[in-house]
Amino acid sequence: PQLEPVGAGPRGFGDGGAGGHKGVLWFRNDLRLHDHRALDEAMKKCASILAVFCFDPREYNGQWTGPYKCRFAQEAVRALRKKLRRLNSDLVIRLGKPEDVLPQLCQQANATAVFCHSEAARRDREVEAAVRKRLPERCVLKAYGGAATLHHLDHGDEASDKAMAASKSNAGSSSKLSGGRIGAKTGLRGDKCSNFSSFSKRMREEDVQRPLRTPAKLRPFPQVSGMRRGTVPTLRELGISKPKQKLNLPDGRVAKGGEEAALSYLRRHAATVLPDQLAPWFSLGCLSLRESYWRVKKAMHKQAATFYDELLWRDFYRYSVSLNSSQ
Repeated sequence: PQLEPVGAGPRGFGDGGAGGHKGVLWFRNDLRLHDHRALDEAMKKCASILAVFCFDPREYNGQWTGPYKCRFAQEAVRALRKKLRRLNSDLVIRLGKPEDVLPQLCQQANATAVFCHSEAARRDREVEAAVRKRLPERCVLKAYGGAATLHHLDHGDEASDKAMAASKSNAGSSSKLSGGRIGAKTGLRGDKCSNFSSFSKRMREEDVQRPLRTPAKLRPFPQVSGMRRGTVPTLRELGISKPKQKLNLPDGRVAKGGEEAALSYLRRHAATVLPDQLAPWFSLGCLSLRESYWRVKKAMHKQAATFYDELLWRDFYRYSVSLNSSQ
């Protein structure tokens, strides 16, 4: 399914500054506030933002999420809500399918747009399509790429072109990226890379974009009568057994989900860390690959080249998944 371009949707929903629009920010595998394109776009376009996270029961059927990742996700969602509350907002938490939850919340909040990040896998794209199909007529889904990669990959998301072009003026970026998607300069959009060698060669022609900053304050959370905020479901409610032991990090500390935990670990180990040590946070989007790249580079990492190569492998994996999903 193709994602709608920026500006598409209900009459009067444009790309100007924040007006009277009411937005819904759908958190997925992007449980952070730094380097968050969907949040950045919602801040530009909306007067109020209702943030939502759905614990999709299809993700907790034993095939995709085990006890450790589930507990990590619980911690990350709690941490996200805590941070949102510090910044003048909140998080609605639901146990249910996004295509059931989001249309109902949009109806309650009288929202005109849902902002989110697109995903590469077919099953995730099918969820996006189902959400778009069931949204109220006045409401549009705006999905943006690049949340889980170092370079901005083309996931078939037309919204990303304009979204990424706007980033040059944000955070003082000196990036050469102008079109936002791979293909703007390298031609990758029309020339598939079948192996890592060709993919890596193309990517090394691109600068790594600077990460977006965390907003100092968020748009107000809409006051909707009768809307409950919800709580993080228990492991039993998710049908997941309790982990038998704690997840330990290389420095001996117990790994905890959440953006602040990820950034704290990165600050302590920026000069020595490798991507596999950050993998739990990468998997849920608690930490941006671009944020980690620039922090490691600033810390004069002794294995900076290896760090970059491993991030490129992550990009190549998502690129390959995206290609297979669109066939």
